[in-house]
Amino acid sequence: MVTFDTQPKYHGYEIHGHGGKLVADFGEGGMYYTSSFRICKAGREIFAFSCRVTTLAINTHGKSNDNAPIILCEEGLKYAHGLIDLQRFEEGATYQYWVTFDKGSENLPDSEIRSQLLRALYNIRRGHPRDYMRALIDVEGFCTVLGISKEEYLFNANYLLEKGLIGEVSTGQPSVETGNIYITDRGIDQTDSESRVGNVIATIFNETQRFVNAELVQVCPEASKKLSETYESLLQDHTPLRVKQTAFACRDILQDFTDAIYDGECLVGGKEPPAREHIKNKVRDVLRKHAVEKSETTRELVQELSEYLNNYFDKLNAYIQKSIHADDFRVTTEDANRCVIYTYLVIADILRLLRI
Repeated sequence: MVTFDTQPKYHGYEIHGHGGKLVADFGEGGMYYTSSFRICKAGREIFAFSCRVTTLAINTHGKSNDNAPIILCEEGLKYAHGLIDLQRFEEGATYQYWVTFDKGSENLPDSEIRSQLLRALYNIRRGHPRDYMRALIDVEGFCTVLGISKEEYLFNANYLLEKGLIGEVSTGQPSVETGNIYITDRGIDQTDSESRVGNVIATIFNETQRFVNAELVQVCPEASKKLSETYESLLQDHTPLRVKQTAFACRDILQDFTDAIYDGECLVGGKEPPAREHIKNKVRDVLRKHAVEKSETTRELVQELSEYLNNYFDKLNAYIQKSIHADDFRVTTEDANRCVIYTYLVIADILRLLRI
Protein backbone atom coordinates (compact mmCIF):
# COMPACT_ATOMS: atom_id res chain seq x y z
CA MET A 1 0.00 0.00 0.00
CA VAL A 2 1.30 3.43 -0.93
CA THR A 3 0.17 6.65 0.73
CA PHE A 4 0.75 10.13 -0.64
CA ASP A 5 -0.97 12.46 1.78
CA THR A 6 2.04 14.77 1.84
CA GLN A 7 1.67 15.99 -1.76
CA PRO A 8 2.13 19.77 -2.03
CA LYS A 9 -0.97 21.82 -2.81
CA TYR A 10 -1.89 22.14 -6.45
CA HIS A 11 -3.41 25.53 -7.27
CA GLY A 12 -4.82 25.74 -3.76
CA TYR A 13 -6.17 22.18 -3.63
CA GLU A 14 -4.93 19.45 -1.27
CA ILE A 15 -4.63 15.96 -2.77
CA HIS A 16 -4.87 13.03 -0.36
CA GLY A 17 -4.78 9.39 -1.30
CA HIS A 18 -3.63 5.87 -0.76
CA GLY A 19 -3.77 2.77 -2.87
CA GLY A 20 -2.28 -0.23 -4.49
CA LYS A 21 -4.85 -2.84 -3.43
CA LEU A 22 -5.34 -5.77 -5.83
CA VAL A 23 -8.96 -6.55 -6.61
CA ALA A 24 -10.31 -9.63 -8.39
CA ASP A 25 -13.44 -8.83 -10.37
CA PHE A 26 -13.93 -11.45 -13.00
CA GLY A 27 -17.29 -9.99 -13.92
CA GLU A 28 -15.50 -7.02 -15.53
CA GLY A 29 -12.67 -8.92 -17.10
CA GLY A 30 -10.06 -9.94 -14.56
CA MET A 31 -7.97 -8.29 -11.88
CA TYR A 32 -7.09 -4.69 -11.26
CA TYR A 33 -5.32 -2.46 -8.77
CA THR A 34 -7.17 0.44 -7.19
CA SER A 35 -6.40 3.54 -5.16
CA SER A 36 -8.58 6.31 -3.79
CA PHE A 37 -8.09 10.06 -3.94
CA ARG A 38 -9.71 12.89 -1.99
CA ILE A 39 -9.37 16.44 -3.28
CA CYS A 40 -9.83 19.05 -0.57
CA LYS A 41 -9.67 22.81 -0.15
CA ALA A 42 -9.17 24.50 3.22
CA GLY A 43 -9.61 21.10 4.84
CA ARG A 44 -13.00 20.42 3.19
CA GLU A 45 -13.44 17.60 0.68
CA ILE A 46 -14.43 18.94 -2.74
CA PHE A 47 -14.56 15.72 -4.76
CA ALA A 48 -13.08 12.24 -4.81
CA PHE A 49 -12.23 9.51 -7.30
CA SER A 50 -10.90 6.00 -7.50
CA CYS A 51 -7.97 5.35 -9.82
CA ARG A 52 -7.79 1.85 -11.29
CA VAL A 53 -5.54 -0.06 -13.63
CA THR A 54 -5.97 -3.64 -14.85
CA THR A 55 -3.16 -6.16 -14.72
CA LEU A 56 -3.69 -6.60 -18.47
CA ALA A 57 -3.07 -2.90 -19.14
CA ILE A 58 0.07 -2.98 -16.98
CA ASN A 59 1.50 -6.04 -18.67
CA THR A 60 0.48 -5.02 -22.18
CA HIS A 61 2.54 -1.86 -21.86
CA GLY A 62 5.65 -3.64 -20.63
CA LYS A 63 5.28 -2.72 -16.98
CA SER A 64 5.46 -4.90 -13.88
CA ASN A 65 2.59 -5.50 -11.48
CA ASP A 66 5.02 -4.63 -8.69
CA ASN A 67 4.95 -1.06 -9.97
CA ALA A 68 1.14 -0.82 -9.77
CA PRO A 69 1.04 1.36 -6.61
CA ILE A 70 3.50 3.84 -8.13
CA ILE A 71 1.60 3.85 -11.44
CA LEU A 72 -1.66 4.57 -9.60
CA CYS A 73 -0.04 7.38 -7.65
CA GLU A 74 1.51 9.04 -10.71
CA GLU A 75 -1.49 8.62 -13.01
CA GLY A 76 -3.95 9.57 -10.29
CA LEU A 77 -2.11 12.80 -9.57
CA LYS A 78 -2.10 13.68 -13.28
CA TYR A 79 -5.83 13.04 -13.44
CA ALA A 80 -6.46 15.14 -10.31
CA HIS A 81 -4.38 18.01 -11.71
CA GLY A 82 -6.24 17.89 -15.02
CA LEU A 83 -9.66 17.93 -13.35
CA ILE A 84 -8.59 20.89 -11.21
CA ASP A 85 -7.18 22.88 -14.13
CA LEU A 86 -10.23 22.25 -16.28
CA GLN A 87 -12.62 22.51 -13.29
CA ARG A 88 -14.27 19.32 -14.48
CA PHE A 89 -15.86 18.24 -11.25
CA GLU A 90 -19.02 18.69 -9.23
CA GLU A 91 -18.66 19.43 -5.55
CA GLY A 92 -19.34 16.30 -3.50
CA ALA A 93 -19.10 13.98 -6.53
CA THR A 94 -17.14 10.73 -6.73
CA TYR A 95 -15.61 9.58 -10.02
CA GLN A 96 -13.81 6.58 -11.45
CA TYR A 97 -10.70 6.77 -13.61
CA TRP A 98 -9.26 3.75 -15.41
CA VAL A 99 -5.65 4.08 -16.51
CA THR A 100 -5.37 2.92 -20.12
CA PHE A 101 -2.00 4.29 -21.35
CA ASP A 102 -3.90 4.87 -24.61
CA LYS A 103 -3.15 8.50 -25.38
CA GLY A 104 -5.07 10.17 -28.16
CA SER A 105 -8.10 7.90 -27.73
CA GLU A 106 -10.75 10.63 -27.67
CA ASN A 107 -10.28 11.97 -31.23
CA LEU A 108 -11.16 15.50 -30.11
CA PRO A 109 -11.25 18.18 -32.81
CA ASP A 110 -8.35 20.61 -32.63
CA SER A 111 -10.78 23.49 -32.06
CA GLU A 112 -12.10 21.75 -28.93
CA ILE A 113 -8.58 21.10 -27.62
CA ARG A 114 -7.72 24.77 -28.07
CA SER A 115 -10.94 25.85 -26.37
CA GLN A 116 -10.28 23.54 -23.42
CA LEU A 117 -6.66 24.71 -23.09
CA LEU A 118 -7.76 28.34 -23.00
CA ARG A 119 -10.37 27.45 -20.41
CA ALA A 120 -7.80 25.68 -18.22
CA LEU A 121 -5.37 28.60 -18.41
CA TYR A 122 -8.25 31.00 -17.71
CA ASN A 123 -9.09 29.03 -14.56
CA ILE A 124 -5.45 29.08 -13.45
CA ARG A 125 -5.17 32.84 -13.99
CA ARG A 126 -8.39 33.37 -12.05
CA GLY A 127 -6.89 31.42 -9.15
CA HIS A 128 -3.54 33.25 -9.33
CA PRO A 129 -4.37 36.84 -10.36
CA ARG A 130 -1.03 38.20 -9.09
CA ASP A 131 1.42 35.48 -10.12
CA TYR A 132 -0.38 33.68 -12.95
CA MET A 133 2.77 33.71 -15.09
CA ARG A 134 4.43 31.42 -12.53
CA ALA A 135 1.43 29.09 -12.14
CA LEU A 136 2.15 26.12 -14.38
CA ILE A 137 -0.41 23.92 -16.06
CA ASP A 138 0.14 20.17 -15.70
CA VAL A 139 0.46 19.24 -19.37
CA GLU A 140 0.25 15.49 -18.70
CA GLY A 141 -2.82 15.97 -16.54
CA PHE A 142 -4.50 18.09 -19.21
CA CYS A 143 -3.82 15.40 -21.82
CA THR A 144 -4.99 12.64 -19.48
CA VAL A 145 -8.38 14.18 -18.75
CA LEU A 146 -9.04 15.05 -22.40
CA GLY A 147 -7.71 11.71 -23.66
CA ILE A 148 -5.33 13.36 -26.13
CA SER A 149 -1.67 12.81 -26.98
CA LYS A 150 1.19 15.12 -26.10
CA GLU A 151 1.63 15.83 -29.82
CA GLU A 152 -1.98 17.00 -30.12
CA TYR A 153 -1.45 19.31 -27.16
CA LEU A 154 1.77 20.75 -28.60
CA PHE A 155 0.21 21.37 -32.02
CA ASN A 156 -2.69 23.33 -30.56
CA ALA A 157 -0.75 25.12 -27.82
CA ASN A 158 1.77 26.41 -30.36
CA TYR A 159 -1.10 27.54 -32.59
CA LEU A 160 -2.56 29.57 -29.71
CA LEU A 161 0.88 30.98 -29.00
CA GLU A 162 1.28 32.16 -32.59
CA LYS A 163 -2.18 33.76 -32.47
CA GLY A 164 -1.28 35.67 -29.32
CA LEU A 165 -4.01 33.98 -27.25
CA ILE A 166 -1.46 32.50 -24.84
CA GLY A 167 2.00 33.61 -23.79
CA GLU A 168 5.09 31.71 -22.64
CA VAL A 169 7.44 32.24 -19.74
CA SER A 170 11.15 32.04 -20.58
CA THR A 171 12.82 29.45 -18.35
CA GLY A 172 15.58 28.12 -20.57
CA GLN A 173 13.41 25.09 -21.38
CA PRO A 174 10.65 24.61 -23.98
CA SER A 175 7.88 26.61 -22.28
CA VAL A 176 4.91 25.09 -24.09
CA GLU A 177 6.12 21.55 -23.45
CA THR A 178 6.70 22.11 -19.73
CA GLY A 179 3.50 24.05 -19.09
CA ASN A 180 5.12 27.45 -18.55
CA ILE A 181 2.35 29.25 -20.40
CA TYR A 182 -0.45 31.63 -19.51
CA ILE A 183 -3.57 33.09 -21.09
CA THR A 184 -3.25 36.62 -22.52
CA ASP A 185 -5.83 39.40 -22.56
CA ARG A 186 -6.85 38.34 -26.08
CA GLY A 187 -7.26 34.78 -24.87
CA ILE A 188 -9.46 35.95 -21.99
CA ASP A 189 -11.67 37.89 -24.40
CA GLN A 190 -12.12 34.83 -26.61
CA THR A 191 -12.84 32.56 -23.65
CA ASP A 192 -15.44 34.99 -22.29
CA SER A 193 -17.08 35.11 -25.73
CA GLU A 194 -17.20 31.31 -25.93
CA SER A 195 -18.62 31.15 -22.41
CA ARG A 196 -21.50 33.44 -23.34
CA VAL A 197 -22.39 31.23 -26.30
CA GLY A 198 -21.98 28.13 -24.15
CA ASN A 199 -24.30 29.55 -21.49
CA VAL A 200 -27.04 30.10 -24.08
CA ILE A 201 -26.69 26.51 -25.32
CA ALA A 202 -26.66 25.18 -21.76
CA THR A 203 -29.83 27.12 -20.97
CA ILE A 204 -31.61 25.67 -24.01
CA PHE A 205 -30.58 22.13 -23.08
CA ASN A 206 -31.53 22.60 -19.41
CA GLU A 207 -35.01 23.77 -20.43
CA THR A 208 -35.37 20.76 -22.75
CA GLN A 209 -34.16 18.41 -20.04
CA ARG A 210 -36.63 19.79 -17.47
CA PHE A 211 -39.50 19.42 -19.98
CA VAL A 212 -38.57 15.82 -20.83
CA ASN A 213 -38.07 14.84 -17.19
CA ALA A 214 -41.52 16.21 -16.29
CA GLU A 215 -43.42 14.73 -19.26
CA LEU A 216 -41.62 11.46 -19.96
CA VAL A 217 -42.20 10.03 -16.49
CA GLN A 218 -45.96 10.18 -17.17
CA VAL A 219 -45.69 8.56 -20.61
CA CYS A 220 -43.00 5.96 -19.94
CA PRO A 221 -41.60 5.79 -16.38
CA GLU A 222 -39.05 3.14 -17.37
CA ALA A 223 -37.54 5.26 -20.14
CA SER A 224 -37.54 8.30 -17.84
CA LYS A 225 -35.64 6.39 -15.16
CA LYS A 226 -33.11 5.01 -17.66
CA LEU A 227 -32.51 8.42 -19.25
CA SER A 228 -31.91 10.13 -15.91
CA GLU A 229 -29.56 7.34 -14.79
CA THR A 230 -27.65 7.43 -18.08
CA TYR A 231 -27.20 11.19 -17.86
CA GLU A 232 -26.03 11.08 -14.22
CA SER A 233 -23.68 8.15 -14.86
CA LEU A 234 -22.05 9.94 -17.77
CA LEU A 235 -21.43 13.00 -15.59
CA GLN A 236 -19.56 10.92 -13.03
CA ASP A 237 -17.91 8.17 -15.06
CA HIS A 238 -15.87 8.77 -18.25
CA THR A 239 -14.40 5.26 -18.52
CA PRO A 240 -14.37 3.60 -21.96
CA LEU A 241 -16.88 1.02 -20.74
CA ARG A 242 -19.36 3.67 -19.57
CA VAL A 243 -18.97 5.63 -22.80
CA LYS A 244 -19.77 2.54 -24.89
CA GLN A 245 -22.71 1.61 -22.64
CA THR A 246 -24.23 5.04 -23.25
CA ALA A 247 -24.89 4.27 -26.92
CA PHE A 248 -26.67 1.03 -25.96
CA ALA A 249 -28.66 2.80 -23.25
CA CYS A 250 -29.86 5.60 -25.54
CA ARG A 251 -31.06 3.14 -28.15
CA ASP A 252 -32.89 1.18 -25.44
CA ILE A 253 -34.48 4.36 -24.09
CA LEU A 254 -35.78 5.34 -27.54
CA GLN A 255 -37.19 1.86 -28.03
CA ASP A 256 -38.96 1.94 -24.65
CA PHE A 257 -40.37 5.40 -25.35
CA THR A 258 -41.69 4.63 -28.82
CA ASP A 259 -43.20 1.35 -27.55
CA ALA A 260 -45.06 3.33 -24.90
CA ILE A 261 -46.59 5.88 -27.30
CA TYR A 262 -47.55 3.27 -29.91
CA ASP A 263 -50.95 1.57 -29.73
CA GLY A 264 -53.27 -0.42 -31.98
CA GLU A 265 -54.95 2.72 -33.33
CA CYS A 266 -51.67 3.64 -35.02
CA LEU A 267 -51.91 0.68 -37.42
CA VAL A 268 -53.12 1.36 -40.94
CA GLY A 269 -54.79 -1.17 -43.24
CA GLY A 270 -54.31 -4.19 -40.98
CA LYS A 271 -50.54 -3.99 -41.09
CA GLU A 272 -48.41 -5.76 -38.51
CA PRO A 273 -47.07 -3.46 -35.77
CA PRO A 274 -43.44 -2.45 -36.27
CA ALA A 275 -40.77 -4.39 -34.43
CA ARG A 276 -39.31 -2.90 -31.25
CA GLU A 277 -36.14 -1.79 -33.00
CA HIS A 278 -38.03 -0.05 -35.85
CA ILE A 279 -38.15 3.29 -34.06
CA LYS A 280 -38.66 5.40 -37.17
CA ASN A 281 -41.73 3.43 -38.29
CA LYS A 282 -43.32 3.68 -34.87
CA VAL A 283 -42.79 7.43 -34.77
CA ARG A 284 -44.23 7.83 -38.28
CA ASP A 285 -47.40 5.90 -37.39
CA VAL A 286 -47.88 7.73 -34.08
CA LEU A 287 -47.52 11.15 -35.66
CA ARG A 288 -49.81 10.18 -38.55
CA LYS A 289 -52.51 9.14 -36.08
CA HIS A 290 -52.32 12.40 -34.17
CA ALA A 291 -52.17 14.49 -37.32
CA VAL A 292 -55.52 13.13 -38.58
CA GLU A 293 -57.24 14.50 -35.49
CA LYS A 294 -55.93 18.07 -35.99
CA SER A 295 -56.79 20.99 -38.23
CA GLU A 296 -55.37 21.14 -41.74
CA THR A 297 -52.75 23.70 -40.73
CA THR A 298 -51.68 21.65 -37.72
CA ARG A 299 -51.71 18.46 -39.81
CA GLU A 300 -49.34 20.00 -42.35
CA LEU A 301 -47.05 21.17 -39.57
CA VAL A 302 -46.98 17.75 -37.96
CA GLN A 303 -46.36 16.05 -41.30
CA GLU A 304 -43.39 18.34 -42.00
CA LEU A 305 -41.97 17.75 -38.53
CA SER A 306 -42.69 14.04 -38.89
CA GLU A 307 -40.57 13.89 -42.05
CA TYR A 308 -37.80 15.77 -40.27
CA LEU A 309 -37.97 13.42 -37.29
CA ASN A 310 -38.04 10.36 -39.54
CA ASN A 311 -34.82 11.49 -41.20
CA TYR A 312 -33.37 12.43 -37.84
CA PHE A 313 -34.11 9.00 -36.40
CA ASP A 314 -32.48 7.39 -39.41
CA LYS A 315 -29.28 9.31 -38.72
CA LEU A 316 -29.45 8.78 -34.98
CA ASN A 317 -30.03 5.05 -35.28
CA ALA A 318 -27.22 4.72 -37.79
CA TYR A 319 -24.99 6.71 -35.47
CA ILE A 320 -25.75 4.54 -32.43
CA GLN A 321 -25.48 1.32 -34.43
CA LYS A 322 -22.12 2.45 -35.76
CA SER A 323 -20.97 3.48 -32.30
CA ILE A 324 -21.29 -0.02 -30.88
CA HIS A 325 -18.95 -1.59 -33.44
CA ALA A 326 -15.51 -1.07 -31.97
CA ASP A 327 -13.76 -2.33 -35.11
CA ASP A 328 -15.23 0.46 -37.19
CA PHE A 329 -15.65 3.34 -34.79
CA ARG A 330 -14.03 4.38 -31.52
CA VAL A 331 -16.67 5.69 -29.13
CA THR A 332 -15.40 8.78 -27.30
CA THR A 333 -16.76 10.84 -24.42
CA GLU A 334 -17.84 13.44 -26.96
CA ASP A 335 -19.80 10.75 -28.84
CA ALA A 336 -21.52 9.63 -25.63
CA ASN A 337 -22.44 13.23 -24.75
CA ARG A 338 -23.91 13.66 -28.22
CA CYS A 339 -25.99 10.49 -27.86
CA VAL A 340 -27.57 11.73 -24.63
CA ILE A 341 -28.22 15.23 -25.99
CA TYR A 342 -29.78 13.87 -29.20
CA THR A 343 -31.99 11.52 -27.21
CA TYR A 344 -33.31 14.35 -25.05
CA LEU A 345 -33.94 16.57 -28.09
CA VAL A 346 -35.76 13.91 -30.11
CA ILE A 347 -37.97 12.82 -27.21
CA ALA A 348 -38.77 16.47 -26.48
CA ASP A 349 -39.77 17.08 -30.12
CA ILE A 350 -42.11 14.09 -30.16
CA LEU A 351 -43.68 14.93 -26.79
CA ARG A 352 -44.34 18.47 -27.96
CA LEU A 353 -45.89 17.23 -31.21
CA LEU A 354 -48.22 14.95 -29.29
CA ARG A 355 -49.38 17.95 -27.23
CA ILE A 356 -50.19 20.20 -30.28
